[in-house]
Amino acid sequence: MRTSLVPFVALLALVACGAPPSPDAPPAPTAAPNIAPVPDAPSAAPTAAASAAPTAAVSAAPAAPPPAQHVAPTLQGKLLGKPFNVTGACVIGASLTKGHVVIELYDVKDFDVKTSCAVLPGAVVGARKIGLIIPWKTGEKLDIATLKSSKDAPEGYVMEVAGPKKFKRFDVGADWKPKGTVEIVRAAMNKGDVGRIRFDVTAGADKLAGEVDVDIVNAFEMAAN
Repeated sequence: MRTSLVPFVALLALVACGAPPSPDAPPAPTAAPNIAPVPDAPSAAPTAAASAAPTAAVSAAPAAPPPAQHVAPTLQGKLLGKPFNVTGACVIGASLTKGHVVIELYDVKDFDVKTSCAVLPGAVVGARKIGLIIPWKTGEKLDIATLKSSKDAPEGYVMEVAGPKKFKRFDVGADWKPKGTVEIVRAAMNKGDVGRIRFDVTAGADKLAGEVDVDIVNAFEMAAN
């Protein structure tokens, strides 16, 4: 078990409420997308024949699907010997691994995605979160035992508030050795969208199972390779 706070991934460096740095989100594109020029307006009024064209030929564009609605989390169990009841989850940025993102799951009282993602409240002793690098595609499954340990950038970790502004980190493969799967029930990509994941994970006598929505709080871009 280590007490050092090392950045989890180079793409995010969020520091708030005394929490250790999290990986920086990728910078927004500096160039605007190419936009086709708008044709000049016609100089003459439409002809009588054109105005008499049947209106049935003009079809309305299909309505955009409504945004996904939040569903209460069912993910709960034990983590490192203590109860862990997930109150929310967020994509905090893209991973350096192609097609993967960094997510965090929180057991924090009064969790609010608008203010709580990527941080732990340093004054709330016992607050915890899980960080994971996972594939971000609907239907994909991660074998959580394959996540790699690293002193500087582990692919999974647990972080806990051990005292006022004091944090402990438990790295996957070293301090925390989970087995099982994380399934991407719904992968969301745009800011404001809501994805969903399903956990079925054990670690010794501990078990975490259930589902939780995953909020996209900031725009991000997947790694190209």
